[in-house]
Amino acid sequence: MNRRLSALGTITAVAALIAVTAGPAAAIDTLEDYLAEAESAEYAGRRIVMTSWDGDAEVGIYDVTHAGDVTVIGDGQTRVSSGKVAAEDGGVAVLGWSQSGLADRYSVVEVGAVERIGRDASAIDVFEGSLLRASITFDEATGAPLVTQMYDADGGLFRYSAMLDFDDRPNVVYRDITSTDREYDVMVPVADPKLPAELAGYQRTDAYRGADDWMHTFYSDGLFSFSIFEAGGAVTLNEFADAGTFEADNRTYSLLVRPTEVWVTWRAGGTTMVLVGDLPPDHLAEVLTELPAPDKPGFLRRLWRGIFG
Repeated sequence: MNRRLSALGTITAVAALIAVTAGPAAAIDTLEDYLAEAESAEYAGRRIVMTSWDGDAEVGIYDVTHAGDVTVIGDGQTRVSSGKVAAEDGGVAVLGWSQSGLADRYSVVEVGAVERIGRDASAIDVFEGSLLRASITFDEATGAPLVTQMYDADGGLFRYSAMLDFDDRPNVVYRDITSTDREYDVMVPVADPKLPAELAGYQRTDAYRGADDWMHTFYSDGLFSFSIFEAGGAVTLNEFADAGTFEADNRTYSLLVRPTEVWVTWRAGGTTMVLVGDLPPDHLAEVLTELPAPDKPGFLRRLWRGIFG
């Protein structure tokens, strides 16, 4: 896997890991307040994250430290801030990282006071029309997200994230993500990106080009988000060696499910495309059908499949 692509994908992964939406919704004061508190919260602990996809489940348990807009995963080798990732083998920075408000298709209902792992908390539900899309529980004292449940179009739970233990006074606080000797590869904003400004209700907030010509376009609807990476020609993505498949509008894609997000890749018109996001299966299908379709397999490949399956 390309190092820059892997590191940039971490930005999307951490958004799911800390279970906070991509940005405040100015029209909904209660949600805006919750998110503002969550962004500035200082805490540490262990978080379990599970993604259930087509009958399979991927589970991860992570040590998390959060301070301001910096999140540290594990022993500190991975640090993520707004548009910057410091990983074990280097770092990536994108200039001009943007945020997105909550899309009009969502509405928020305050559930009220609850208790979680012995702490006072407040819960909210987020609806897409009449469909419950998310339930989020925030710690009353710090504003940190304690539990997040995300639902698919059938009302099934497809992602679950919860703090297993919680320390609101962590001994070590990583405030400065730049306090490292790693070198950062810089992604430069693109003024006229070729991908659409809107995909299935998701707004394009940023587009960048890296030194190795990978294009990175970021989309969000304020609740879920995804990145699309593009590179000319065939690119070997080792992490997809054991990937499954995903079907959307009679199109077939390679799919990799992780605890915090899914990765999808395909070839389209000589371009390798990779989507990394925390969006639900029905949203993913809608997004993919609005993007360039996968190249059809050649005649010999179709013949082989027809004979041998």
